[in-house]
Amino acid sequence: MWTAFFKLCGGGMLVWCGWLAGSARADGLRRRRMLFEDLVTLCGLLQRNLEGKREPLPSFFQEELAAALFSVLRFDGAKKQPFERWYAAFWDRSAGCAPLREEEVSRIRAFWDALGSTGGEEEAGRLRFFSQYFASLASQAKEAEQQNTRLCRSLGVCAGVVVALLLV
Repeated sequence: MWTAFFKLCGGGMLVWCGWLAGSARADGLRRRRMLFEDLVTLCGLLQRNLEGKREPLPSFFQEELAAALFSVLRFDGAKKQPFERWYAAFWDRSAGCAPLREEEVSRIRAFWDALGSTGGEEEAGRLRFFSQYFASLASQAKEAEQQNTRLCRSLGVCAGVVVALLLV
């Protein structure tokens, strides 16, 4: 009697683990979309700064972004440490927040590394280009999220059921 009970509990745990694995994949898709939406917002804020106040990047990141709401990007340490150190470590902290393709990582790195390194007009054009690029990636990520979220969870549950049947 107890043997059957433990087998059923073990089978249920395997199905639950499969669902969790599928949910983790679905959460990665959601974070990927949110990262691109945050980058579009960041480009917009940088463009407004360039057109208006023209605040230097260190004070922009310390003052302006502290009040902005981002889903994935974190600008927490901007006020607590020297800008150069914070700026160098920022992307390293934010890179693991979403599953990205190698091409996307290199484009985001190119955006981040060249930030503030050019004149006003060239910088504005670069920000417009990256804003459109990140917006297209955000729409693709949203579409992929809508198509695959339920599929990932269902496949996870199915994998858990198969493993449970094989082991029980």
